[in-house]
Amino acid sequence: MIAEVEHDTMGTMKPVTIFNDGRGSVVKWEIENIDGQEERILAYKIKSKLSILGQFTLPKGSAAFFTEKNVKFVTHSSTVTIKP
Repeated sequence: MIAEVEHDTMGTMKPVTIFNDGRGSVVKWEIENIDGQEERILAYKIKSKLSILGQFTLPKGSAAFFTEKNVKFVTHSSTVTIKP
């Protein structure tokens, strides 16, 4: 809640939606199809609403996908800590 997503700094693939879920901002992309060895970089920038002293930790990101047999998998990233 102390940072906001800068809407005009998205990469080449724009998110479908950006919303607040009560805990903070959610940036959501939807990718129709992706091959097994294909990679995509989804980028965004955030800006602090306050001056931050010390470190700042971003929560885990997650990705959900379906296999060809329509089995759903969810994977999570590591947390990211930004230190001054």
